[in-house]
Amino acid sequence: VARSEAPALLGTSRAPAHRVSAGWRRAFLAEHIFIQTHLPKTGGSALADGLASIFGGVHVLDVRMRRSHHWRALSAQDKRDIHLISGHFTFGVHWRVGRTPLYLAAVREPVSRAVSGYRYMLGTPQASEHAAIQGMSFEEAWHDMDRRDAWQKRNLQARMLMGDRESEDFTWADLKSRVDRDYFLVLPQPQIDTVLRNMRTAFGLPGIKTDKVNVSPGEKVTPTDAMAQKILDANPLDKQLYDHISANFTERLDTAMHYIASRCLERLEDAATDREHQI
Repeated sequence: VARSEAPALLGTSRAPAHRVSAGWRRAFLAEHIFIQTHLPKTGGSALADGLASIFGGVHVLDVRMRRSHHWRALSAQDKRDIHLISGHFTFGVHWRVGRTPLYLAAVREPVSRAVSGYRYMLGTPQASEHAAIQGMSFEEAWHDMDRRDAWQKRNLQARMLMGDRESEDFTWADLKSRVDRDYFLVLPQPQIDTVLRNMRTAFGLPGIKTDKVNVSPGEKVTPTDAMAQKILDANPLDKQLYDHISANFTERLDTAMHYIASRCLERLEDAATDREHQI
């Protein structure tokens, strides 16, 4: 999304949040649809819940939910009413929606993500690896799962953002191009609350307190330095991805909020012009 020169609606006296009308939000969302590539164990549930509080739960299609409808099964009107699609899918679903897609994703530092995954699987009976890793330390469980299913676990964040879970037939340059060119905003997991606060402001909504959801149970796990390095060595693209997203987060957030704000100001100016013509 090209950067706009319009001022952002973030804490400025020039464009206070209350100027954004519900009618403008509806017009913006009639032209755009947010698509969240929900990468596992990156805080994606918190991001999805926060976005649902902005758009309204009835306007969210979360394909992780058992009762969720398939996009193709929705009526034309139901599709128009969806403002956010979220799920554990890869990049590339936008061709089905017929609106300007605004892709979002949260990414997580690989060691922190591995620890979160271990704690989740150890403490969640319905998790696929729950029974297999009972009684194992974090290091034992990581080596066991890596040995049995390395291809599915390594660089998963990079592969999902590229659009292919099953392949790593791409370079860092390809991945960087994808997230910089095709994603509206990719954010580091610790910045989820910051993004949600800014989006609520940009959409003219009051701030609310956000709660952590889907938090991994169990005691804190601190890998040894050697174990942490093994995880990083096994996930070099995910590490590069996280470092790149973190380093450029402030600029990318500013660009994304400018995109929303500029369209708000354009519509406000159009409305003012229409009123002048009616006088």
